[in-house]
Amino acid sequence: MSSAVSSDEVLRQRYFLKLHNVYYQVAPTFLRTVFCEMWKTTQGSEWEEDKSNGTKLSAFKSLQVLFQHGKIQKKNVESGDCRLWNLSLLIDIIIALKSEHPKMALPSFDLSAFTKNHLEWLKSTRNKIVHASTTEMDQQKISTTLEWKYIQA
Repeated sequence: MSSAVSSDEVLRQRYFLKLHNVYYQVAPTFLRTVFCEMWKTTQGSEWEEDKSNGTKLSAFKSLQVLFQHGKIQKKNVESGDCRLWNLSLLIDIIIALKSEHPKMALPSFDLSAFTKNHLEWLKSTRNKIVHASTTEMDQQKISTTLEWKYIQA
């Protein structure tokens, strides 16, 4: 006996999948590009996917607090392979670079508009999606998940 799937259920699954795609594909790809630009601007060289750059980055003082609680994050950063970095780690790294270089300007991206509040909001909503108990989200759940409290602060 097959059960019919309502259009409401399909819509809830689509909401979830669209957000999931943003947090697993679109945002990390974009933020890796931003990180590489930040690295080039602050370090004067392209980011190379190697252990020497990873070790150099992991030595940043602003990342030390993160590493006290996450040995895996430290290992991933030290590897130098930014494709191993999930969205939360990328956000933490970008916040760290911004805090060490607050007046940094990037040639192809206005970093001043991308505040810590925006990044924290992105990280918070990503965590809600990752830890969701279901792959469906109705309009109310989407509204709750996408709270704008960080950006409005």
